[in-house]
Amino acid sequence: MKHSHEGDTFGRLTVISMVKKTGKRGVWWLCLCACGNTKTVSGYSLRTSRTRSCGCLRRELASARATIHGAVSGGKWTPEYRAWVSLKTRCKYAHRKDFKWYGARGITVCPEWQNDFAAFLKEIGPRPSPKHSVDRINNDTGYEPGNVRWATALEQRHNTRTIKLTLEKAREIKARLAGGEPRRLLAAAFGVSHYTIGEIDRGERWASA
Repeated sequence: MKHSHEGDTFGRLTVISMVKKTGKRGVWWLCLCACGNTKTVSGYSLRTSRTRSCGCLRRELASARATIHGAVSGGKWTPEYRAWVSLKTRCKYAHRKDFKWYGARGITVCPEWQNDFAAFLKEIGPRPSPKHSVDRINNDTGYEPGNVRWATALEQRHNTRTIKLTLEKAREIKARLAGGEPRRLLAAAFGVSHYTIGEIDRGERWASA
């Protein structure tokens, strides 16, 4: 007598009853999936784990892979993924018009982000709004942890290498640092990178301030 699978669970499938269906794979069974759908599956596929759901598991895994790689429904890339691809290509490929401002200047992408979008996204987080794009806090160094942020066009203009600090402003920065004001807030207030604020704090720039 053949063993009955009624009541047995295989992956997300719980066997309800035998189906009078024969073939190369023997007896077939009517199963209830954890998602609520039913599916007829051969005993062979159940026992060998070839079928573990009504199909919902495959769809969920495909969706998860797409999310990891930056895609959403319909195969469209997320803004975060597009930004990641773009910053890598402008640092690597000389045929890009903006290569002269990135790869040609020695701007690179850190090794841990080269092939790991998830690591990049964990560092920078979701894009706050369509007006934001990826910005390097210190424009003379590459895309690396601690040196990237989402910024608006105005914020990025304030962060260009043309920003110059006067001695008066440098003294104000030192005074506010002494008062305990965070470097990042001062960087935003004066339109410079937090690295510049750190250099002023350590006396590496504007030592007479």
